Amino acid sequence: MKNINNNKLDMTHYSGSSWKIFKIAAPLMLTELSTSSMMVLDRLILSNYSYHSMNSAISASASIVVCQYGFLSLTTIATVFAGNNNGAKKFHKIPEPVWQMIWFAISSSILFIILGNFAGEMLVNPNFHDEGLDYYRTLMSFGFLISLIGAISSFFIATGKIKIITYSVICANLINLLLDIILVFGVPDIIKPMGTKGAAIATVVGQMLQVLFLFVAFLSKNNKKFYKTSHFKIQFSVLLDCIRIGLPTAISHLIEFTSWAFVIYMIGNLGDDYMLVFSVGSTLFYLYIFALDGMQKTTTSIAANILGSNKHFLIKKLIFSSIKMHLIIAIILMLPSIIFPNFFIKAFSLIHKEEIDISILQSTYICLIFVWIYFIIDGITWIIASILTAFKDTLFPMIFNGIASWLIAVLPIYIFVVKNKGAPELIQIIPCFYTLALAIAYGIRLNRRMQKITITNTMN
Repeated sequence: MKNINNNKLDMTHYSGSSWKIFKIAAPLMLTELSTSSMMVLDRLILSNYSYHSMNSAISASASIVVCQYGFLSLTTIATVFAGNNNGAKKFHKIPEPVWQMIWFAISSSILFIILGNFAGEMLVNPNFHDEGLDYYRTLMSFGFLISLIGAISSFFIATGKIKIITYSVICANLINLLLDIILVFGVPDIIKPMGTKGAAIATVVGQMLQVLFLFVAFLSKNNKKFYKTSHFKIQFSVLLDCIRIGLPTAISHLIEFTSWAFVIYMIGNLGDDYMLVFSVGSTLFYLYIFALDGMQKTTTSIAANILGSNKHFLIKKLIFSSIKMHLIIAIILMLPSIIFPNFFIKAFSLIHKEEIDISILQSTYICLIFVWIYFIIDGITWIIASILTAFKDTLFPMIFNGIASWLIAVLPIYIFVVKNKGAPELIQIIPCFYTLALAIAYGIRLNRRMQKITITNTMN
């Protein structure tokens, strides 16, 4: 029985085949699609309720995402440590980093509650205070749920038990969708329309349900017996290791998302037309994120298992197989952005709306094309970054990403769009150069790491 389990848990053999990588990535992608679709559904429902409501939610969510994904990137570092233990066949040690990040996520709730109750008026653009503040306060106060989901999910990702995550998110999304419709639009004579606040409440309830689902599965009888998942003791040495390796990535995401929050804040001052183009483009990208995150987490997990089992020669095969799979997915995702853009835009009720200028529609079409181009480059960027993460090389990406996000993305957008009132589609065109710079820099960094390994192995 033990041998059977060990065979199932050996993830290193996935490295040489794009199809094998897809087989393990597919459930993760479905999971991420369900997760990102929660936000997409919120935006689509709010766009049919009121364009101002949708723009208010997007403006308010900018600051929320900064904190949520900063902490999420830190708690999901448990995937690397758990993956190393899985590759080294130290199964009873897999839950150790997971539990440390669970406790860390729970403790972060104090910060989220403080920010949720006292920082809204400063972080949300004043033009969207009327509907954005309630949305901000609700989601920010429960923002720690995202990092808690990431911490628990690290166990299932590292051990290849992805279906559990998929089931949890599907259930959470169904609840979110149902509550979205009820709370945003209301029920005559029963529930008054709540707009953005209703969308926020629906999201929080869905996230709570997902946490409960994952936690019950994590502490299942089989996992307690084989992995010792009930050993929840705080181990400061493991906790500090996770923070030491994960903090640069968390800071990197914090700096990056702060830069985008600043961009959204500036766009909010340009009026609803600019905000509308950005909203449609960013919503499509959130729909694409499922493929980016799915491939990134899969590549990180497989690479961590490879390094844990000392099979470094498989890294190059993993890189090429992952990029090949990403490009195949990119071809499929041409559908909503290039081949059938009207289908996506109609979901926002933009077409045939008299108040929408034709030039705004044209800018939206162009924006969707460059969202797809950005997706292609960004996918390659984060596949390379995921390998660096598995190597526990997170300091360089933090520094370079922090510099590049402001100099190559924010500054040009400010100069050409905000200051000189350039075309709205520039908001999406300029970031393509930013992520291209990241891909080149990360590629050079990874190549040097691989050369060092080759030299070391030759000397030994």
